Amino acid sequence: MKKITKIMALVLTFSFTLMCFAGCGLIKDMDELKALEESKKYEAEQKAQMESVVLKIADNIEVNGAYYGWFFNTAYNAAYSQASQALSADSSAASDATPEVDMDAIKADVQKQIVDIKMAYKKAVEAGIELTKEDEEAIAENVKNIKTQVAQGTAQMGISYEDYLMLMGTDSETVNQIVKEEYIGNLYLASLVSDSYVSAKHILVKFGDEDRTKEEAEKIANEIKAKLDSGDDFDKLMEEKSEDGRDASGKLASPNGYTFSTGEMVPEFEAKAFAMKDGEISEPVLVESEGYNGFHIIKKVPTSVTGVASALSSSQNTEVFTKINAEREALAKDVKVEETDKINFYTETMK
Repeated sequence: MKKITKIMALVLTFSFTLMCFAGCGLIKDMDELKALEESKKYEAEQKAQMESVVLKIADNIEVNGAYYGWFFNTAYNAAYSQASQALSADSSAASDATPEVDMDAIKADVQKQIVDIKMAYKKAVEAGIELTKEDEEAIAENVKNIKTQVAQGTAQMGISYEDYLMLMGTDSETVNQIVKEEYIGNLYLASLVSDSYVSAKHILVKFGDEDRTKEEAEKIANEIKAKLDSGDDFDKLMEEKSEDGRDASGKLASPNGYTFSTGEMVPEFEAKAFAMKDGEISEPVLVESEGYNGFHIIKKVPTSVTGVASALSSSQNTEVFTKINAEREALAKDVKVEETDKINFYTETMK
């Protein structure tokens, strides 16, 4: 039985069992008892597999089944679903044809993913990278997003997050570990390109619409700059005066400013920010570009590795990614990976 079919069967078994005990608490016939026993047997096998060492990386990094299972089952189910869609679209395919999945390709891809994460994480630990409160919050948000996605996918199945993870061969503790290790590894990679980034806050005064001319905007910007020169707090004036994007409640959408590389901001803003020192506040900088007309009072702030890691998710700087990818390849190059016999569990469950 294919994996997806098995997962759906187990989902139904879990749901059925819950319904049995929600009613009179009695199992009515031998078929129901058999289904329950098979469910318990599979769960016991999964738990034993989750605790077993599946891979050994670089001699001293052990990967257990719970860690490996999350990646393998995710990759397998995606490949099976894609193969099923292709088969359905093939008018020449036999009605009873079975979708074919390249198991070797899946295993190679999963191994690469895990090696990339483990080696970058190892390097981050060696480099002494520490998590800030902002990092901890970002990790928690990433885990929350996974739970939300799972809830959307299992809404009609009637199973919990923990039950879903069990079916995927893992548990919540391991998923949290994976998210954290990947995040910390990405912090290390971001630290390698931090010199290509700059961070800045700004107070924007717009012009160009019916309500304000360029001259009027310049006058307002100069008045704000005078207050800053007199010692007024930049963040306070930014919250009060800046006409940058705001959320539904009226608060600035980016109160911590922006972290960016070359080519990602309008030229005038970018050139000034890169030329400034940390803590320096600029004179009003004129930007005249479609959709960006305004005077910007810029404050250069220290660039954090966290800020760079976040900026990388939307970066268009090919030089940055070339450097990061080169480091990924270097970290994974010639890394010894040993498969234990426990890895056969994943192939056998697909038969």
